[in-house]
Amino acid sequence: MFRAFYGKDPGQTPATVSFNGARTGVLTHKRYDGTLALEAYGAEIVK
Repeated sequence: MFRAFYGKDPGQTPATVSFNGARTGVLTHKRYDGTLALEAYGAEIVK
């Protein structure tokens, strides 16, 4: 399962993305409203 973690300021802080508990990288591409593009693939957004 994908989990995306926002920083304190989602508008400026890239999200950390983990897959099955392993940190896989940083997601920097966000939609205009500040939500993660990964959301469309069923990612769990954790603030």
